[in-house]
This record gives sequence, structure tokens and C-alpha cells, in this order.
Amino acid sequence: FYPLSPAQKRLYVLQQLNPNSVVYNVPSVSLIKDKLDVDKLADVFKKLIIKHESLRTSFHLEDGNALQKIHGKGEVEIHRPDKQPLEKLLNDFVRPFDLTCAPLLRVEVLAMDDLHWYLLVDMHHIVADGTSHAILAQDFLHLYMDKPLAPLKMQYKDFAHWQHNMKQGTSILLQERYWLSEFSGELPLLNLPVDYPRPAVLDFAG
Repeated sequence: FYPLSPAQKRLYVLQQLNPNSVVYNVPSVSLIKDKLDVDKLADVFKKLIIKHESLRTSFHLEDGNALQKIHGKGEVEIHRPDKQPLEKLLNDFVRPFDLTCAPLLRVEVLAMDDLHWYLLVDMHHIVADGTSHAILAQDFLHLYMDKPLAPLKMQYKDFAHWQHNMKQGTSILLQERYWLSEFSGELPLLNLPVDYPRPAVLDFAG
């Protein structure tokens, strides 16, 4: 088990507040205009999961502390649903993740015909963001084209560990004191001009 980064802690707590939420899912859809080797696709995702520890990470509560667990291996099953309208397929594809079960990644492929495929990938935001998405996409293309990947010198857990240790330092305590002072007292709500009035209770419908 390893400590979480502050960003991971926040996402973990928010997901626990509403376990059935898909607000922090990060889905993507790609149209592939070529023949697709689904077996090779599965092998590519297996190699991605081996290289990037975050893709084989699960999250657990141990003695009241949220921690991440890196699994030695992990595979993702590529589902091939029956042909159906793309909108329905997408709606059925994006569903809640169980943070205790790695990988927090799911993949589906839909064949329109031999030369037109939709590749659907969904990950939880606790293991991926915009930057990592770009890295994973690049690594995916290299692997699919049989190009070797350089091994990683550091994984995300190393960064989380560094942040965790840094919190004990004097500079962080000074920053904390500063921001607590800046945001002390009653904070105003931003009342921006929008199409609809702000609801009394925040929700993510839309």
C-alpha cells in the first residue's frame, strides 16, 4: 500500500460520497478507419497496464486511511457488444467504477464493418488526467505499431510519496497558514450570469 496524492484523496472522498456517480469517469471514443486486430489490441492494453502502474492500482480504506495498492499484473477484457445505435452503446458503456478493483479501465470495440471500428475507452479520473491521457495515447500507438517503449524511471506513486513527505516540511506549513488566513471568514458564492438559476443543492445533471 502507498499514500495517495492530495488530488487522489479528494477524488476518493468524492467518489465515496456518491459511489454510483460517473462524474469522474474519463471516457473517450475513437473511430478507426482500417482493419483492427482485436487480439493485438488486447495485447497492447496488457503492455500498457504493465508499463503504467496507475492502470493496475486500486484504492482501499485501511485503519481509516485511504491508500493505493499497486497490483503485480492486470488485464482488461475487451468487450464486443452486439451492433446497436452508438448513442445507446455509449450510454451503457459509461458506468460507475469500483475503486477497490483494478484496473480502473474498461474497453469496448464496435465493428461497423471491416474497415470502420469504434474504440471506446473509459478510465476513472483517480488514475488518469489530461496529461496522462496524452501519454497513454502515444504509448498505445507505439505499441500497436510494434515500436519499443522506454521503461519509466518513476511512477505516479513515487510522486504521491514525494508530496506526502513534502507536507511535513516547513514551507508547506507556511503556505497552509497563508491560505487559511486568505480564506478565513465567510466566503461569497460566485453568482455568474448563466442560463438557469443556481440550484440550492449542487448536482452534475447536464
